[in-house]
Amino acid sequence: MRIRMLLLLAGISAATAITQASVNQTVNQENIYLPLVSTSSTGRIAYVNDGTADWSIHVVDGDGTGDHAITDFPLTMPDNPSWSPDGTRLAFDMFEQDVSSRQIYVMQDDGSNVQRITNDPVGASDPAWSPDGSRIAFVAHRDGNGEIYVMDADGSNPVRLTNHPSLDAEPAWSPDGSRIVFSSRRDLDTEIYVMSANGSNLTRLTTVEGVDSNPAWSPNGLWIAFCSQRGGPGGSFVPPDLYVMNSDGSGAVNLTNTDEYINCWPTWSADSARIAFTLGRILPTAPSSAIYTIGVNGTGTAYLAGSFRYNFRSDWSR
Repeated sequence: MRIRMLLLLAGISAATAITQASVNQTVNQENIYLPLVSTSSTGRIAYVNDGTADWSIHVVDGDGTGDHAITDFPLTMPDNPSWSPDGTRLAFDMFEQDVSSRQIYVMQDDGSNVQRITNDPVGASDPAWSPDGSRIAFVAHRDGNGEIYVMDADGSNPVRLTNHPSLDAEPAWSPDGSRIVFSSRRDLDTEIYVMSANGSNLTRLTTVEGVDSNPAWSPNGLWIAFCSQRGGPGGSFVPPDLYVMNSDGSGAVNLTNTDEYINCWPTWSADSARIAFTLGRILPTAPSSAIYTIGVNGTGTAYLAGSFRYNFRSDWSR
């Protein structure tokens, strides 16, 4: 498999360039869960595991060791984990049996002290902790469609940032906390947008036909990773690939470049050198997915965590 490579260039301003390189592992349907390439990375990665009848949130070290579940909530489907900047807490969303809609919760990094921080009548999801830890961006459906909001980290003082009849979702903060990147269907095709943290200065970053979603801002501020289904003939479905672009939307690079697997839900290592993501096979008889990492230059793809069924939506602590 050939992939396109992102080169980091030193100079007065950072830039990217595209070339070609070979991945140093081959993933196939039989070895999707096998650790083919070892890595050494810091931080911890929280992800969602659907290996049993109930979803659970797992935490694994950045080198793939110490994988363990931190939640055990029957029939709740916890999802979208987001680390606090100091790595001591996780925000996430889930259904509770006595609550009619998905809500946002916060817990300690060991799964203890779970507290619900939203009580939205039609649901709240997609929490994203601000870099200074004081606020959480999220999605609420109070007007019949998803909009981006921010609230204090304890759930108080929610403020609506977007106002459009189409779905706005998947917010992610810039590392300095001044901007929020998100996906939106406001131009009839799901694209990546960025706005100031107060909702002003809306700018569209992607313009290529096909679904662009799940943006994640690199800690160094230079790039945004996202997944994209661009490239299908006549707008037909293709499995998403993992892309990286400059933070202004230029220079998009396909890191995975395969039509055999789903590659999505990126999250960055603290040094901006690697990206954790979900790699899934799409066989209807045996669908499954696991958490992998890849270098920002598109090399060094490596299994990290996940066994049996679905493992997805990871977030890397700082």
